[in-house]
Parts: sequence; C-alpha cells; structure tokens
Amino acid sequence: MDTGIDGGRGEHAGNAPRVLWIAMLVVFFLMAIRIASINSPVMGSDEYAYFHAAKYEATGDRLYALDPYLQRVDNKVYPWLYRAWASGSVEHAATVGRLFNSLLYCLGALLLFGVFRRCMDRRSALLSALLYLAMPFSFYATTLLPEVEFQLSIYLLALVWLAERGASSWRQVVLAALVSATSYLIKPHAAAAILASAAYLVWSRAGLAAGGSALKRMAHGMLQAVGYLACTVVLIKLLRYALDPAGSSAIVASFYQGYLDQLRDPQYLLKSLGSIAGYVGGHVWVWLVFFAPGVVALLVDLRHWLPWRRAGAQAPAVDDAIDESRRKLTLFLFLLAAAMLCMVALFTDAAAAGSEFERGRLHGRYVEALLPFLLAYGVWWSGRGASRWVALLGFAAMATFVLWGRFWFHLYPWDYPDLFGLFDRKIPYWGFDHVVRWPLRLSLVLALVCWAAFAFTRHRRFAYLVFVAGSMLAAHGQMSAWLKAENGLTRQVLADGAAIRAFLGEDVPGTGLVATYERFGQASYLLAAMDTQQHVLELAPGAALDAQRVPKGIRWVVAPAAMEVRLPQAWKIDLGSQRLYLLEDSRVRPVAPQKPLWDGQQPLQIDTGSAANPARFQGFRPGEGWGRWSTAQRSNIELPALVSGRVRVEFFGWVADVSKIPSVSVGLGNAVASVPMTAQGQEHQLVLEVKTPTDSLWFESATVNDGGVPLGVAVGRIRVTAVP
Repeated sequence: MDTGIDGGRGEHAGNAPRVLWIAMLVVFFLMAIRIASINSPVMGSDEYAYFHAAKYEATGDRLYALDPYLQRVDNKVYPWLYRAWASGSVEHAATVGRLFNSLLYCLGALLLFGVFRRCMDRRSALLSALLYLAMPFSFYATTLLPEVEFQLSIYLLALVWLAERGASSWRQVVLAALVSATSYLIKPHAAAAILASAAYLVWSRAGLAAGGSALKRMAHGMLQAVGYLACTVVLIKLLRYALDPAGSSAIVASFYQGYLDQLRDPQYLLKSLGSIAGYVGGHVWVWLVFFAPGVVALLVDLRHWLPWRRAGAQAPAVDDAIDESRRKLTLFLFLLAAAMLCMVALFTDAAAAGSEFERGRLHGRYVEALLPFLLAYGVWWSGRGASRWVALLGFAAMATFVLWGRFWFHLYPWDYPDLFGLFDRKIPYWGFDHVVRWPLRLSLVLALVCWAAFAFTRHRRFAYLVFVAGSMLAAHGQMSAWLKAENGLTRQVLADGAAIRAFLGEDVPGTGLVATYERFGQASYLLAAMDTQQHVLELAPGAALDAQRVPKGIRWVVAPAAMEVRLPQAWKIDLGSQRLYLLEDSRVRPVAPQKPLWDGQQPLQIDTGSAANPARFQGFRPGEGWGRWSTAQRSNIELPALVSGRVRVEFFGWVADVSKIPSVSVGLGNAVASVPMTAQGQEHQLVLEVKTPTDSLWFESATVNDGGVPLGVAVGRIRVTAVP
C-alpha cells in the first residue's frame, strides 16, 4: 500500500509569506477585541493564583498564610513577566499581560512555520501555520496563564533538534538544555519534554549517525543524553538562582513532590494501571476526533526508526533534507507524546485519589503543544495520498466520542478548548444557561460529509481542511457563548470587588476577612477585583459566620449576601452579591490632614465616616463608620486644601430611593457634573474643571423621608486627584 509518507521535497525553509503576517495581525486584533470586551479573569482561580503570587512575590509567605486555599505556583519566569507588564502601569498590568500572551501566540505561527517548512512542502507548512492561528486553544492566549509561553518553548525545542542535518551535535545538546531548563521553570510539566529529548538523543544517534557499529552509536547517544540531562539540571539550578536568589534551590517543587512520592509505590501503580491506561486512551481518543490523519501519519512515518527497517535502509541522499528533518521530528514527537501522555495520566490519577472533581478528568492543556504538529502532519499527508480508511477512523472517533466519550470522561471545556463544539445541554457535569445547539450539529454534519468526501474523492486535503476549519468555527461559537455567559455571571461580583476596594482603599494586609462558600468559584473573581492580601475563609454551604470564626485584629468582613453573618455590632453595607461589614474597631479612622497648599502630587483622601472634625460636613448626618447620609438638598464637605485645575473626584455612594433620586449633582466650587446613581453601593468618578480655587465639595439631590429623617445620598470614601 502506498502510504504517501515519503516525498514532499522542495526548497528548504524560507521566509514566511505575506499572507501569514496578515493573518497574524488579524488574529491579534480579534484577540485584543475579546480582551477589551471581557476585561476580567476567565479562569478565575488559576489566573488569580499566578497573577497575585507574582504581584506579591516579596510577601508570598504572608499571602499563602492569609489564603491557605490559594494554589501554590512554582514559576520563576512569571514574576519577571509581571514586572515587565507592570513597568508602565500597575493598574493595567493584567491587560498588558493578556495582550502580551496574545502577541506571543500569534508569533508562534512564525515559529511553527519554520519547523513545518523544514519537514514538508511550503503549501502544507503555510496551511498548517494559518490553521494554528484559528485553533480553539488560542483561548489561553487571552488569559494570564503561562500556557502560551510553555507551548512556544516546546516549539522552540523541536526547532533546535531540527537545526542541523544528521545526528545531533553537542552544540544542539547545550542549546536544547537551555531551552528545556527555561521551559521547566515556566511549567514543571516540561519534565516530559526533557525525558523525551534524552530518549531522542539515544534513539536518533543509532539511526542517523554514519559509520561505526550500532552499539558504538548507541553508546555515543547515551553519552549525549547523560550530558544533556546534566546540563539541563545545572541550568535549571543556575536560572532558578538568577531569577529568585532567595528562593528554594530544589528541582522539584513541594506541590509536585507529594505526587512523586505516591508514584514511587509499586502497589499503587499496579492498582492504578487500568485507570492510567484509560486516561492515556482518552487523550488519544480526543486526538483522533480531530487529527486522525495526523496521528496515523506520525505512526506510519515512525516505521523508519524501527530496528528491522533501519537495517536494510540506505542513508538519506543529499536532496532528502526534508525527509530527514521530518523523520527526526516524527521520532521526537512520538517520544514527546508518549512522555506527556504518561505524565498527565499519572498526575490525573494521583490527583483523583484525593479529589472527586479530578476523577475522570482529561487535562488537555498540558498536551496542547502537540496538537499543531498533529494538525500539520494531517494536512501534509492528506495532500500526499493518505489512505482512505483513515476517514472511517476519523468518523468513528467522532461518533463514538459524542455518544459515549463525553459522558465517560469529565471533559471541562477549558481543559480541551478544541472540544467546545461538542458540548450541549445533555452533559451532566458541566453546562451553562445559554448553551447553543448549532456547534454540535455543525460538527456532526461536517464529520459525515467531509470524511465521506475524504474516502470517496481525490480531494482529501480539501475535505480535511474543511472539516478542521468547520470544527474550529463550531468550537469558537460555543466558546463565545460561554464567555458571554461567564462574563454575565462574574460581572456583578467583579463590580462588588471593585467597589469594596474603592471604599476601603489601600487597607493594611491581614486586617480584613473574605468569607465564602466557594473559594474556587465566584470568590476567586472577588479576590482578583479586590486585589489585596487579606484573610480568606471557606465555610460549608449554608454555614453561618459568627465572631468565633473571625481572626483577631479584623476591621472588616466581606461575605456573600446569602450567608448568615452573626456580627450584631458591625455596620453593614449591601452591595450586589456581597455585603461589607465594618466592625466596631474600624469606625474611627484618621481624617484627612490639615489644609496644605495642594499641589496635586498626592491625592486628597476624605473619610466621610470619621468622627473627627464634624464641622467639615454640613448638611449630613453623623458618621456611621461606612460614611454618612446627606440630609439637605445641598450638602457640603470642606476639603483640607484649596483645589483648582482639572481634577477627578471619586466617591463610593448610593441613594435612598433611586426612583426619586436617579442622579446627583456633584460640584467643586462653581464646577458641577451630574452623576447617575443606584440603590447599591458602587464607585463613581467624574472629572471637573475648577477655574477658581475652592475647598468646597458639595452634593445636591432630592431627599426622601425615612421615619421623619430626610435622606438623600450616602457618601462613603472620597478621593480627589489631579488630572494631567
């Protein structure tokens, strides 16, 4: 049977064509639109753990002590990325980070094109690089996770092994060790790539090196493998020290050490052999759903490395550079896939032993770096006479997975974004209120039509391209619906977190408590928006929070509106989904300093709840810890300095009755602006042009009668800053 594997000669790697550059710009623009439209964490718990562990790296021990549920992140590269993102503005560091990851993802198309072009014809390389830009796992590029950096390190490692013809040189060994060490410091899962590279050196030396007996070539390969491993370990230690001199010098982080200890138990491995094999089979099943031609092409091309095949094979001719590079890549990818699958399966099985949530879960994002290569092999082979029976394999994989695979495994779509198009309302363990039906229908129709065309026509590459592109479209469609629903669910809690932060200001770490029923759910988004180091307490669903659970020294507590809080002496502020409780000890806070000649360098902070200097507040009720109510149509606050020029006024507030007080006029001297209000506490901002210096900040609104007491606008913390 003619497999069509051999061949594909042409010019060697060339410059990326213009169409690829244009596609990269378009995709980056679309990613930027998604980032701007969401502008919040998507994978809340993981993003919060990485970002805030980097932001508060200097006080990391305190951060984990205050929040014992926080995932421990062992990443020595990420803090340096954060510093680069925050170099221009700490406030916009998250947005810069998401844009940076999106840009890196797009640049990955150039790196992959360089790899593909060494192994196949230019058209296949270009089509594969273009389809990479549309792959659903581009979703990770719009988050703050280091997935893109890890994936690019794997692409770069593959490029290193293909850089020279023939057996790998010691120069390649050292360069690969440097890439591997960096990749390991980005994500420890790179250990699979390190093991695969060592095995590649041994196996490839026996098959590529000319002259000498097979035993000598194997011995030389083992020497290179040992040198590579030693160099990698040394570089990991050196880079770890250079990036974090005060940190631990251990190669394996404590987070993973527990899993490794468990895997050293032969009885555990023997007992878990079936489930581990099941996880490996599950990942391969998913790959066959979309990349059946690529998986088969990889396995068929591997025949060149079999011992009985090598014995009678001639050394590649001079014009066989592409075939040689592809065979080298085939061997490396096969070993990498084997190492990654075993690593992820072992990790998942060990994690499932202590967590029902992990049972049956396929962590696809740890093997996503392999998918562009499987895609490229499929595109290339389908254009060079791929066997017709592959169509039966691809359709069978899709049909059986839809019927059974989706229910046997717990496939959360953020683990395998490629599968977004196969989710519907029948999935018992995951879903959202606005699941759309067309992606699954489109995927099934494409599988039937395209695999039939693959089997019964000569246009196999075109049929496969339509199938892959349509499946990606279906996945992106369902993903967009999910992101929209997720954004709707988290918008309120993010707004509550921002309002709490605006009200409390830069509060002292460890003086607050965030209580929650779901630390890895909505609370992650709340903590990300609050952006502060405070105590975190997770209670059992339905449990009440009483004084015995509140640590000493706590000045305020945040809890869900549905949680019963037994703190009768606390002042309570109702937000949207959360409530802020101010304890007795926090009612009296320092008032703003005495009047200086304000130069705009430092903001003016007004604590409206302070009991000090009550004469500064005219037309207000006495302070209530959180702030105070206005009682007159026009209420005035005397500022501690004369203010002029262009200024921004920020205040936390709400009104007594939004139907009667839809807006409030806020002014500084003669400058005035109208501010729409709500009945829930939130932060408001306005910019005023103050032409005549003044120390009078006033609020004007109607009032409503509340038990004989007129109430207008509730004003919390106030901040006045100069606008350049």
